[in-house]
Amino acid sequence: MRFTLIQLIPIMKWVLPFALLLLTSCGDDHDMADVTVSFRHVVEESPLVLNLVDYGNEVGESYNVTRLEYILTDIVLMRDDGTSVNLRDVFYVRVPENETGDGADETTRFLTRRIPGGSYSAVSFRFGVPAGAAFGDLPNEVNLNQMEWPVPMGGGYHYMRIEGLVEGGAEPLLAHLGPSRGGDFSFVVELPIDLFVDGEQTQVQITMDVDRWWQPNIYTFTGRGMIMGNPQVQALLSDNGPGVFSAASIP
Repeated sequence: MRFTLIQLIPIMKWVLPFALLLLTSCGDDHDMADVTVSFRHVVEESPLVLNLVDYGNEVGESYNVTRLEYILTDIVLMRDDGTSVNLRDVFYVRVPENETGDGADETTRFLTRRIPGGSYSAVSFRFGVPAGAAFGDLPNEVNLNQMEWPVPMGGGYHYMRIEGLVEGGAEPLLAHLGPSRGGDFSFVVELPIDLFVDGEQTQVQITMDVDRWWQPNIYTFTGRGMIMGNPQVQALLSDNGPGVFSAASIP
């Protein structure tokens, strides 16, 4: 059976959109790629070194870091049009003792497979755990289970532990951030990036500058002690937190 052009026009009105949809879908699928997210830790642009190096805060107090661990939730890539792609619901980060600043350890990187192709302009996450999350709400994993926040101080999870020594060992550094007295001191971070996913595996590197936890709201170490029961100090660190991070895409 033969059709004239006039007869084909109504058919083409139905067929053409489906054909375009098929071509677009195939293109998106072809452009999908795996994206690695890595976490780098520095002090004033130099890689953080655990246990060995003494650093200084804004008021001239010296400190070192023996432990750094934290929880991120709702990690997403964002487009300019407001749409987003989920990368990970929750991720536990711990700086290993052999930290070299490149995010090479299993607790400083994760892989998300088959991210849709296209341009992404930001990476976003919540530092800590959403308000009201009780201990046990996160996946039952050893690393997360060890982050329990004491019930008498509000319960839930630590967002972060930075531990070390102050002034050559004169006293401990115990910068623990979490839901002190039931308050919500978590915060959302949105970092600009220039990422184009086109079928080739790529990487997003998120950098934490530890020194920025102590500024612009000045955080002093001497005489501070344990801060888990002090909502005012929790708020100070939480306010400083968004300025701690930066991000970049690495082909």
